[in-house]
Amino acid sequence: MALSKKYILCLLLFAISNFCLAVKSDEDDDSNSNSSTAPQATLKINSQIVTTVSKSSCNSTAPATIELPSSITGLKFRVLRKNLTKANQKADASSCGKISQNQSIAGFTRTNPTIEQQHLLSDTACASEGQEGNVVLCIYQAEDEGKDLVAFVPYSYNTTKITLDKIYNKAAYNNELRFNIKYTPEKASIAGIQTCYAQRATATSIEGPTCPAGFSVKDTPIEESNKTFEVVIDGLQNRTEYIFKVRLDINGSDYSDWRGPYSATVIPAAFPLDGYDGEGSKLSFNCQQTSADSFLLLLLLAAIVIARKFYKARMLLVLGFIIVNLSYVKNLQAAEVGQMNFGIIGSMYRPDLDNETKSDGSKIFPFYKCFFCNKTGDAQGAINPLIGAEFDWYLLTNGGSLLLGFGTGYTYKSGRAIELDANDKPDCNKPIKNATVSLHMYQVRPQLTYLADYFVDYFPLFPYAKASLVAHGFNFRTRGEQAKSSGGIKPNGFVFGWQAALGLMLRLDFLEPSAIADARAGGLFDQVYLKAELGYSDIRNFSNKGYNFSAKDIMGSKLPLLWTFGLVFRTL
Repeated sequence: MALSKKYILCLLLFAISNFCLAVKSDEDDDSNSNSSTAPQATLKINSQIVTTVSKSSCNSTAPATIELPSSITGLKFRVLRKNLTKANQKADASSCGKISQNQSIAGFTRTNPTIEQQHLLSDTACASEGQEGNVVLCIYQAEDEGKDLVAFVPYSYNTTKITLDKIYNKAAYNNELRFNIKYTPEKASIAGIQTCYAQRATATSIEGPTCPAGFSVKDTPIEESNKTFEVVIDGLQNRTEYIFKVRLDINGSDYSDWRGPYSATVIPAAFPLDGYDGEGSKLSFNCQQTSADSFLLLLLLAAIVIARKFYKARMLLVLGFIIVNLSYVKNLQAAEVGQMNFGIIGSMYRPDLDNETKSDGSKIFPFYKCFFCNKTGDAQGAINPLIGAEFDWYLLTNGGSLLLGFGTGYTYKSGRAIELDANDKPDCNKPIKNATVSLHMYQVRPQLTYLADYFVDYFPLFPYAKASLVAHGFNFRTRGEQAKSSGGIKPNGFVFGWQAALGLMLRLDFLEPSAIADARAGGLFDQVYLKAELGYSDIRNFSNKGYNFSAKDIMGSKLPLLWTFGLVFRTL
């Protein structure tokens, strides 16, 4: 019976498929045989094992060594390089089976298993930034053209150019050398920073691609979260000059070129609390607050919350003081009970820290002038802008206005550590570059204010008087970090005092009545005032020993006077 055409076609397709599978099986067997018999060799550069080759190797004729397994015998080999795709980048030896159109590296022998570093990369690897590839070197017996793989060396390359641009913020003091680094590109990740250093008096030449004998090496690991890249080398000798050079550790086995040499003389230094010889403040704060500290912080927080709350609900104050205003008769008053004044104020403030006296009546070391002076030889100390705000509510408006409120203020002063002289005493004329210090100061002031504004509708200028209690906070810092205690003196805390002030306020609606009317109609504010006041500021724990944060008059008088100016808005 004759076979149908359909049946014959099926038989032919079956035969062809079996033949193809047999051929594929033979090839797989051959490849697997190569894979199973080919051990993995090791790639080394400068005797260090590497898995990633960087852009610095693109044009390098320095040798890379292939450490062959001891089981391999023979005197001569063929070495082929194959770039791996994503599909087979983990295939290792199996990717070295049948290779065509490869680059053969000549001169590779069992006794001389070296390859120029530039040959480890593809022809286009260094043509652009950030190119990456996965590569395997396939090592065959020389007399064999395609089989008998004897060893393979998988590795990868990343040709992102990472270079050390510069070091900055170099400072050498108190047995330490510190500096920051900058490298390109900024988003590249590095494993760390390596520093080669030695005393100049005992060091040989620091030139060359290696760290010379007799030099010390400091490895500084870099974490991804660390954005400052600061190197700290400790254990050095004061009053001694050191020379050093720096390079990037890119991946633990690949390094950038050395930058340097640099030099630095380590000097003994004093910081503000080291030079301070007074009583300090007994009320300090830290991460674990004392009960008194917690009370002050809660007081500040409560004041802020109250200010926000009563700004939106001023009628609560009206209810609170309605009893004392039962006899209130409407006249030409400037405000109504429950309204609030909000002021933005500024003062030129110089703390009188150097005026503190010891138990024997002598003055302390002038540490504020020395560590925080604007210029060497500044006899008075630095002046700082004390910027703040005030919130005051109208309690009474008969015969003038009585307001209860609080004020806040903040200022900051930077400075530098100073060098110790031969007698280990701070030398105020020798500040140390890049050894930064800072003093943060802030105030909270509960206050009572009387405005003589009864006739303000007839004449816009009127006087006022104010009395305040002051909680003055301070915080010493060194190189951006919390300063350490010295001699029992805490680096942060509070000092309490009081302040009394007289001033003048000028209502501005006579200048541009229509603008004030538009602001009132738009619900922005009711009135605007300019103010100027002169205050007597005594902030020294009510005349007890310790820090003196009283104001030092910028006009040169010996009284603790503070000049303040501001802009005040009266809410609707």
